[in-house]
Amino acid sequence: MLYSQHDQVVTPRRIALLSVIPALTLAVAATNSLHHWLWTDITINPASNIAVYSHGFWFWINIGYEYIIVLTGFVTLCFSIMRFSGFYKAQIGMLLFGTALPVVANVVYIVELLPVPGLELTPVSFMLSGLFITISMVRFRMFDLVPVARKKLVDIMGDGVIVIDAGGRIVDLNPAMETILRMTAEQIIGQPADQVFSRWGEVREALKEEKEERFVASFGEGKGNRFFDLYLSF
Repeated sequence: MLYSQHDQVVTPRRIALLSVIPALTLAVAATNSLHHWLWTDITINPASNIAVYSHGFWFWINIGYEYIIVLTGFVTLCFSIMRFSGFYKAQIGMLLFGTALPVVANVVYIVELLPVPGLELTPVSFMLSGLFITISMVRFRMFDLVPVARKKLVDIMGDGVIVIDAGGRIVDLNPAMETILRMTAEQIIGQPADQVFSRWGEVREALKEEKEERFVASFGEGKGNRFFDLYLSF
């Protein structure tokens, strides 16, 4: 989430809540002999000398939770590929591949696709996953060169930026534009552009023409009159 520029999602409280199921799973595993919630039975396969585990209900709770967590991160990274430039796409591609390996290996184990009962390749897949992530860190400098969020750049710009949808309603703006309009985002977003720019005759006319244009527009009256260099893009 941090790599994908979703910093607001990562809070101490949410991390603590996300840690509840893993912590309970460790406790259930440590006390499994008392209740058999995680493994109902463990037998040794005489042909391969591999332990074959029969799973209890908590195993499926834990597996379901893990898959949801991994899938959420996977999908988040997939959407990031569409937003970031080519260099960062290589970083994310390696990270996605490294993330998918343990999941695929675990699914193969759970549905018993391997010819040897009880053979679990997930630990080996983690080793390969670490290898791909290491390549991404060394070759593509992941976590060293991280993508800068475009939204952050727009938010700290001194120039005002405003976005209008096809229906003529305002859908986004940056803090600088709030200062220029002397209105908050809560007051502006969702409002018709004609209404917000009611005192900006030049802007309203340019919006009607829907053509890319740069011009100077005035706003205000008397001593409060101000002039702005505007650029419209459609």
